[in-house]
Amino acid sequence: MQNHFFKFFITLNLLLIIVSCSSVKQNTDTQKIITLQEFNTQLYRIEANCIANSELNSQSLNFRAKVIIAGNDSVSLTLFGPFGITLGKLFSDSKKFQFYNTMENTIYMGSPTEENIKKATNLSISMNDFLKLFQGKTPFNSTDYKFHSTNNENQIYNRIDNNNFADFAVISNSNKQLIQYQRKEKGDILILNSTFNTYKSVDKIEIPTKINFSMPTVGGKLIIELENFKINSQASLPENFSIPRTAKIIDLDK
Repeated sequence: MQNHFFKFFITLNLLLIIVSCSSVKQNTDTQKIITLQEFNTQLYRIEANCIANSELNSQSLNFRAKVIIAGNDSVSLTLFGPFGITLGKLFSDSKKFQFYNTMENTIYMGSPTEENIKKATNLSISMNDFLKLFQGKTPFNSTDYKFHSTNNENQIYNRIDNNNFADFAVISNSNKQLIQYQRKEKGDILILNSTFNTYKSVDKIEIPTKINFSMPTVGGKLIIELENFKINSQASLPENFSIPRTAKIIDLDK
């Protein structure tokens, strides 16, 4: 009886060792496959003419826009309404943000934070997030994200910061493109959802040509479609605009 029990005990331990070794090997192999890559590393400048539609508190606005982005922190943007009327101008870099609402003859100035962008435009997105997502990039470095889950079509990565925000990047298995990006705050509250419907490849750089931004907490939506664009050396540099003397200036940092 004791001999049979001893053989059973030895066999069970051998099975556990085999299973344990197999599991470690499988996890290691999987980890090699599911490393998030940096997107569009060769893209350093883009100039695009766009059609845009925004919705805020059930009010819709259709307009055209010219967007010029250099790197991940500098942008100039001009908004056009019917008959080519200028509705607004925006310039931002890593230190300052200013937006001119021509209809109100008002300048909004401050640091390019999500809070200040929201004050000026009612859209809940930071300038850094907008610039990188516009270029088909993740807002943070690829090493900041950890593998979350996968299925036959997509891989999902997440990033959790010290303020209890969680970011989720959905990558297509077939073409390795960023197809969805979400940000949630504590309590699983969705504050930003971005989807990338179509891409165009130029010199091995994948440019998203239709982006849907949704910001449920402020009831805001922004859909951008690129009509045409230039990249890198063919694109212009962002330029700041002069402030009209008669414009009202609002300091967003106060």
